[in-house]
Amino acid sequence: MMHSGLVTADDSTTITLTTFEPESTPLEGTQYTTTWTVTDEEGAEMIHSGLVTADDSTTITLTTFEPESTPLE
Repeated sequence: MMHSGLVTADDSTTITLTTFEPESTPLEGTQYTTTWTVTDEEGAEMIHSGLVTADDSTTITLTTFEPESTPLE
């Protein structure tokens, strides 16, 4: 069984921060984490990140992580 989640690691330790529930039905395509930039109502750019699945024609966001607290400069 495959598990996925978010971890933090250094040279000697890996700590699991969260795990994702397995899909009840298999998704076609590839699942991966990615980041993207959005512009808020005041025009500030913010980085968002999350887990997505994608195939040749569609990208679906499965979950998003908390956005950065400060805008990009």
